Amino acid sequence: MRYSQRHIKNYIDKVKRMKAVPEDERVYFITDYKDRHLATCLGAWWDPVKKARWSAVSEPRFNILLDIYNISPLTSEKAKKLVNDFIKETSREENDDRDNIGD
Repeated sequence: MRYSQRHIKNYIDKVKRMKAVPEDERVYFITDYKDRHLATCLGAWWDPVKKARWSAVSEPRFNILLDIYNISPLTSEKAKKLVNDFIKETSREENDDRDNIGD
């Protein structure tokens, strides 16, 4: 398989995976037009209906998106709960890592 074919196949797989994210689990972000490429590189997708960038909590670089951009009011309550759970989980992991440094 050539590089371009592999690249297209990987992109199609990613699109299928992201389309499988239910509407109420999408976390929408407030982004400027000038930041659109950065947000896309970090895993955000454009929703043409709501005219906002969104990502799933399961996206590998979601924590970076969360650090850079504010969450939009378009985000559902279920998605906001998922974000809160994600923040609690990552802070718990960071505390565990800090505790193990002295060992």
